Amino acid sequence: MPWLAVLLLMGATGVGVGEIRVDHVSVDVEKRANRDWVLVEARVSGPIEADPDAVAAVIQDYNSYPAIFPHIQDASAQAGDNCMLLSETMVVDTFGFKNINRFTVRMQGSATPAGFRLGWTQERTDGTIDGLEGEWLLENRGTPDKPLTWVSYRTKSAVLVTAFGQDLLLRMFLGGETKALIEAVARKIRIAKNARPL
Repeated sequence: MPWLAVLLLMGATGVGVGEIRVDHVSVDVEKRANRDWVLVEARVSGPIEADPDAVAAVIQDYNSYPAIFPHIQDASAQAGDNCMLLSETMVVDTFGFKNINRFTVRMQGSATPAGFRLGWTQERTDGTIDGLEGEWLLENRGTPDKPLTWVSYRTKSAVLVTAFGQDLLLRMFLGGETKALIEAVARKIRIAKNARPL
């Protein structure tokens, strides 16, 4: 999840998404046991013209992640103790640099005074990614006549360096590709809304 790329065309009708902003991006390299790791952290936020329940339904539809987020090759979820265990295979191929990460995260959702929070922490990894954590925060800023959810997305992880210049690519694309996650959720809601019979 830390650097998914999603190519989108947002329609002018249905559910919209306002300007999504990059609140924070950091990319650093750290040596651990003679291996280089890229430490990445990103926070983005922006509005989706839908109520928090609709947004929460999309981000909790774990088995549909490959259809929503193209870099997720497969995803499966199973119930754990007061959580869901989400296993994913992520494939990122940029400028001939290909990285495959397999991991399981513990997903825990909870209501907040303003809306909803879905957080995750790493449960298992194949060794190519480490310290994976983050959250979706949904804040209801709409009215019954005009639904609006302010969506904040935060992710942090360490990715094993497997190619020269990997940290530079992450510095160039991390903010935009993280923003694309919110756009992908809005797009999924728009498609579902337009598919409903009148």
